[in-house]
Amino acid sequence: MYKTEDYANDLRHNYALTAENHYYKIEYSFDGKVFKRLVSVTNPEQLQKEKDQFRNVDPKYASLKLTQSYILQYHFPHKIKSVSNEKAIISSDKKTMTIEFKLSDCMQNPEMTSLEVVLE
Repeated sequence: MYKTEDYANDLRHNYALTAENHYYKIEYSFDGKVFKRLVSVTNPEQLQKEKDQFRNVDPKYASLKLTQSYILQYHFPHKIKSVSNEKAIISSDKKTMTIEFKLSDCMQNPEMTSLEVVLE
């Protein structure tokens, strides 16, 4: 939440959000049967700084109890057989899966968004 104003300024001035330095890396693979999203921490020191910032959030914001969601939604050409994350919701046609996380949780533990989807 503390970066929201920076993101708004980036959008207003048409800066690319991808220019931001991250402390994690996301890799994808798909062989036609298995889709993998692997998230790994590349800068543990920066991750610790993020965690410290969340602990030291201004009390006026903490009392508001606001939450922001981070939603992963993937569509596949074949039916989903299994998903490694038990919170995943699979659509009625079994070709789409959705997982919702609290953004603050993801920023403090980006690896929690890793997953594996096996197709029929």
